[in-house]
Amino acid sequence: MQSQIARARSFKENKIVINDRLSFQTRIVGDWATHFDKKVVEARVGYCPGIQDNFGILWNGDYTFCCTDYDGRTSTHNYNDTPLQDYLSKEAVQRVVRGFRSLRVVHPYCKQCLGDKNLLNSLVKQVGSIIYFKWIKKR
Repeated sequence: MQSQIARARSFKENKIVINDRLSFQTRIVGDWATHFDKKVVEARVGYCPGIQDNFGILWNGDYTFCCTDYDGRTSTHNYNDTPLQDYLSKEAVQRVVRGFRSLRVVHPYCKQCLGDKNLLNSLVKQVGSIIYFKWIKKR
């Protein structure tokens, strides 16, 4: 693990294997902060691998299932109160997972993230999320 840490670099994807079931990953995700300050046409369909591929624990211990959620808008539990396995099986989290599995966007934060400033851009982004995450990224 020490050699993996030594090879980690800024501005690239890094994966540090902690054990056979857990790894620490870093990557550049872009600047989404201003996207959430604007009025958008919310997404109704789409796909995000969020909680299925990764999740986060914020500075205060809140779990988040979104790589753009820096301020806990998707947080429903805290690691001080809820073990990780319990968190992942919570109905609020599983509802979001089931939605994305059926290509539906159910969480308000996700609707905004996969939405955009006008109907055309929003539709392109929604369909694009399905094409990218379900087919292109897997290859």
